[in-house]
Amino acid sequence: MRTSLILSVASLCALLLTACGGATDNATAPSNSEVMREPDIECFTSNALAEFPWPFPQYSVAQTVPRAVLFGDVDPAGASLEDVAERIESGLDAAGYVERAFYSIGCDGFAVVTRLEQIDADGAPVPGAERFEPVDDQEPFSLARYLSQLFYAPPGFYRQITFVVTTKPVRGDGSETTEAELDALLEAGADALPDVFSAAPFTQRHDVTALIYEFRADGDQDAEALIPGRIPGQSHLDISGISAALSVTPD
Repeated sequence: MRTSLILSVASLCALLLTACGGATDNATAPSNSEVMREPDIECFTSNALAEFPWPFPQYSVAQTVPRAVLFGDVDPAGASLEDVAERIESGLDAAGYVERAFYSIGCDGFAVVTRLEQIDADGAPVPGAERFEPVDDQEPFSLARYLSQLFYAPPGFYRQITFVVTTKPVRGDGSETTEAELDALLEAGADALPDVFSAAPFTQRHDVTALIYEFRADGDQDAEALIPGRIPGQSHLDISGISAALSVTPD
C-alpha cells in the first residue's frame, strides 16, 4: 500500500522524536546462560544523543548488511560500536552521502540518518546538483527540513536511507502519524558518535540493517511514500554505490 506524503513525512520525521519504552510481562528468572551475558555498559543515551524511536515508521524496504561486508576477512571480535560507525561513515562518504545525523538506540545501538536524495526510476542517484537540494551551510543537518522539501519537490523519485545497528528485532510499526507531530520535531541529531561508543562492544547479537524510505512526487504536492518499495533493498545499496564502498576492506 502507499500512504500520503504528509503522513509519510510525519512518520519519518518521528525519527527525531523520543522513543517510548515499556516493561516486559511475565518475566522469568534468568537462566545460567543469561547470567553469563556480556557485562553491561554505561547507558549513553541520556546526555549524548537523541533517542531513535522503536519501533520506527514503516519503511519501503529493509536490507541486512552482513558483517563480512563491513569487515571483510578481518575478525570483528573486539570491535566497538564506534568501529562499526566508522566503517559506515567511510562507505557513505565514498558513495557521496557526506551529510548525516546520529541517534542512539537504547543502551547498545545507534542509527545513522542520511540526507534525502533524488533518484531515477532505477534507483540510481540523479547526476549533478539535482541529486541533493541546495542547503544553507549555516544551518545544521535536519532530516525534518530535507523531508519537508518533498512538499514542493519536482516530479520524480526520492530516497532516504537510515542504517540501524542494534540487538533489537528490526521492524516498522506500520502506523501513520498526524500533522501535529510535525510541530514537535526535535532537530537533535549529532554529526558523530560520542567517544563513549568506543567502549560499547559490537557483539554477536548486533545486526546492521539499512532502512530505505522511497517516495514518488508528481509536482503538485500529491506525492506518496512507496510502501512496499519498487526496488529490492540490495539493489538500492548496489546502485547507490554504498555496497561497493562498504566492501572496501579496512586497513
